Amino acid sequence: MPNQSNSEPVDFWLPGHFRVFISHISKYKGSAAKLQSAFLPHYISSFVAHNDIQPTREWETEIRKALSTSDALVALLHKGFHESLWTDHEVGFAIGRGLLPVSISFGESPYGFIGRYQAIQGKGLSYKKLAEMLFKIFLRHPQTKRRMAETVVNKFVLTNSYDEAKSNMSMLESVEYWDASLSKIVKKSVNENNQISEAWGIPERVNKFIANWERENNLF
Repeated sequence: MPNQSNSEPVDFWLPGHFRVFISHISKYKGSAAKLQSAFLPHYISSFVAHNDIQPTREWETEIRKALSTSDALVALLHKGFHESLWTDHEVGFAIGRGLLPVSISFGESPYGFIGRYQAIQGKGLSYKKLAEMLFKIFLRHPQTKRRMAETVVNKFVLTNSYDEAKSNMSMLESVEYWDASLSKIVKKSVNENNQISEAWGIPERVNKFIANWERENNLF
């Protein structure tokens, strides 16, 4: 399934994943890297400048490419975030593109345009918990719920075990956007992927899920 946010070729995003630009100051690049890892079970690929830019590449060009091809921005608001010209530019660029900016406060309060959005209080929370909270925000928010639904479908299609079929099905049932094209892809995966079709109860749950969506949208 193509990413709806862009068509520019880049090599730092994982295929089929939801794309998040993590804005941070260099002093806390370790925090950004930990969140990047915690995102992966949710099929979220994230860009951390200090990890993902090769030394031979032009820094500003790669950041612009990442911002131009991301689906959302997460700002890690540690002390000093506001003083960085880079982070201010990143947040402004993302908002100018119409992306959802989500901030996590580690002692610094949201400000400017990003101040219009409520911040997650990050102190005392594990990065696993923060990733779970952000995943739920992306599932539900009007600006990201379609892309997140597409991403969950991508993950479901690539199921490679019975246990994974169950966990991916639960994730599928949590999406808050759906359309006929997604139904078609999921139905095809049931027919073509035996890890889905032979997983106990999964085909029935798929049929029920799609039938409920059709009923709610008067598509009978």
